[in-house]
Amino acid sequence: QEVSITRRQHGGLAGQMDKLDEELRLAARVQREFLPTQVPQIGDIDIQVMFRPASYVSGDIYDIQRLDEDHLGLWIADVVGHGVPAALMTMFVKRALPTKEVHANHYRLVPPHEAMTRLNHEMVNRSSGTMRFATACYALLNCRTCELQVSRAGHPYPLLLRGEQSIDLTESDGPMLGVFDDEVFPTARYQLRPGDRLLLYSDGFETAFPDGDSHDLTRFKQEFAQLNVGTVKQAMAHLEEVIDAQPGSLN
Repeated sequence: QEVSITRRQHGGLAGQMDKLDEELRLAARVQREFLPTQVPQIGDIDIQVMFRPASYVSGDIYDIQRLDEDHLGLWIADVVGHGVPAALMTMFVKRALPTKEVHANHYRLVPPHEAMTRLNHEMVNRSSGTMRFATACYALLNCRTCELQVSRAGHPYPLLLRGEQSIDLTESDGPMLGVFDDEVFPTARYQLRPGDRLLLYSDGFETAFPDGDSHDLTRFKQEFAQLNVGTVKQAMAHLEEVIDAQPGSLN
């Protein structure tokens, strides 16, 4: 009788696990629907993306938008936390980020600093008693003039790969989103040159590189420096191989 009861309990538990697995897989599909289905291209700009959730769903999200004939909006955010709550928050963050305002006969591109300020306001005023924080980086690229505008909110600094140099864009500095309503998010301006490569990333790399201090990005920067070799597609393929080889990388 005890064996029979144990078997029934096991069967019930297995059924609940299968249901949970199905729901998490559905959540993962829903989150991926919020990601770009294809990467927009303007002129000679080449964009490659690697998205690797550490679990079913991710607390990171990105977007690449063609805003008009000359401008691309590049956006990445990392919600504090893990699992489904963080994944749900990423969807809100993406919806709340204003990049373009369309009026009757004209439109206006929202500058990065203003976009961050308005997103921060939405997060602070929609917390419903539960504090939700995020880091983010929004870059507005003029593909005709190669002028780059960048605004950060506590996110890892974008990396500019220029020849043998790797330059942190530290002038774009700002606080984390969702803390105080009156924060300021400055916009830094950079002039890109032919052959320059811009890297936006989150600190999720620490999951794959578990050795050492998780706040020390030296190892990451060494790997990122290799992204100057070959085409952009080849460089990203190389980075994927490096990630796959790390002891913290998931199947």
